Amino acid sequence: MHKLLIIYLFTLSAVNAVEPYIAEYYQDKQAALSFGFDDGDTKWVADSLEVIDPLGIKGTFFIKAFKAEMGSKKHITWEQAKAMIANGHEMGTHLGGVKGKKKLQDVDEKLLDHLINGSHKIITTKTGVAPVSYAKPGGSQVTERVAKKILENHFFIREPEYLDKLHIIVYGTVKKKWDDEACRQVILKDIQAGKWISPLVHAIEDGYSAFSSKEEFKIHCQWLVKQKDLWIAPMGTVGRYVFERKNAALEITKKGKTHCTFNLSCSLENKQVFRHPLSVVIPTKAGRAKAVLVKTKVELPVIVADGKIVIDVVPNSGSVTVTW
Repeated sequence: MHKLLIIYLFTLSAVNAVEPYIAEYYQDKQAALSFGFDDGDTKWVADSLEVIDPLGIKGTFFIKAFKAEMGSKKHITWEQAKAMIANGHEMGTHLGGVKGKKKLQDVDEKLLDHLINGSHKIITTKTGVAPVSYAKPGGSQVTERVAKKILENHFFIREPEYLDKLHIIVYGTVKKKWDDEACRQVILKDIQAGKWISPLVHAIEDGYSAFSSKEEFKIHCQWLVKQKDLWIAPMGTVGRYVFERKNAALEITKKGKTHCTFNLSCSLENKQVFRHPLSVVIPTKAGRAKAVLVKTKVELPVIVADGKIVIDVVPNSGSVTVTW
């Protein structure tokens, strides 16, 4: 007798369903936040790390590869970049000014390739990690031609039209007076709306900065980590999850009052990049639960709280059995 196979292809509306579903964000958080620290300035980076490292916040540092390659004292070194990667931060691709003050959309194909893919190659060679996230230089536009060039080697462009639900909040400007309370209200609304928030940060204490001191930035970050519905992670990390979720399918093969077996698959071809665990949620009250990969008998991370079981599974890992 053939067993009935029910295939659930989950969309955003599945969050409110009673059946198991794939969480919109990791560990079923309601929203996500990715700090983007631009330019790679030595002091700016040091000030940022002084605040975020003790809080466990990991960010994306968009660096200028050509400036670092020239050994500029105003830019972090490759050794510093590698140490930051080892500590969980991400290095993204960023550019300085183009000779003649031309914008990316105005340069010819050869120069465009040199600036974008050349930067990517340098960062990959010097750090040992290929950057997946890209932030345009100030004043440039991500036209269709520019985007096509960026996406030859990058996956995530820091622009709302290229990243689902992205909302960029500018934290660095010489003209803006910082209003922490107003910013908190914006973030709380974004959390309720399920946004992917991207604070764009430059200097912390001086220069292109919205903050009057590191202490002010620290207070803001301390508030952020207390938001239990917010997932804070680098752009490349959140991007991997978001892209995988949009291309994932959850197949329920068995389900009972105290057990469930499923397969989680993802159709994205680049398995080296897209290997971030997705969170499968089973809405049920349980005191404890256990999830095991059927083939290898390896136990998977499980969270039991708030009337649901959350299991973190790397897509295409095979059947998973959950008991509670």
